[in-house]
Amino acid sequence: MNSLLLRGMANFLNVKQCLVLTSSGIKMVETPVEFGPVIFPPNDQRTLPIVLKTPIFNPSIGEYPKYATRRLIEIRGPELINNKLIHQQYGVRAVRGGFLHHNHFETIRKKVNPWITKNSFAIWRVDPPWLPRTKVPQGMKLGGGKRSIHHYVTPVRAGRIIIEYGGYVTIDEALRILKNVAISLPFPAEMVTQEDLVEEEKTKKYIEENNRNLYTWEFLMKWNMQNCSRWLSQYDYIWGGKYR
Repeated sequence: MNSLLLRGMANFLNVKQCLVLTSSGIKMVETPVEFGPVIFPPNDQRTLPIVLKTPIFNPSIGEYPKYATRRLIEIRGPELINNKLIHQQYGVRAVRGGFLHHNHFETIRKKVNPWITKNSFAIWRVDPPWLPRTKVPQGMKLGGGKRSIHHYVTPVRAGRIIIEYGGYVTIDEALRILKNVAISLPFPAEMVTQEDLVEEEKTKKYIEENNRNLYTWEFLMKWNMQNCSRWLSQYDYIWGGKYR
């Protein structure tokens, strides 16, 4: 009887020892990430450069600072040109229009550049500040004509790509950087990838081809249903009620 117990204990210890040895040899190896063809910017420019506060004027050829109106038309409607990713990786896109000041450029640059390595890059997709803005000094009475130029801004339309980020980086690394950039802008913005843009185009095309609802926005405006033209502006007719 004792021999049977000893033999059973020996078998149990041997099995347990085998389990311990097997578990100690397990290694969790991460699956390597495969990157597609990555195109880096020319001239080995990886980080975002400093943006000038004011445009550079050359008086010898007749360039001088000039006044301008508020030009709200510059932020109306969709962006039709700079709405794609050049490097087809990651970027920040404006959801609605607005104006970028110089401090916004500096905020973006300070949030992105510390994370740039030899395997990544970031580029601007917006122009430096060029639209002049005037300001009345505090405590001064109104009147007396237009004030002097105080600063410059950059108008941005909905759908405009603000910056691009790419290289040999994963989507998690891009999300960590571009999410902070999007929430620091003065207008709603979002992070987008090349796959998101392709999927949006497919969805838009599918809806246009398979939509069975006859009461579209164009149909309502064409026949002035419920006297809707009373509340519509000219921009609603141009952009189909999607933008202001």
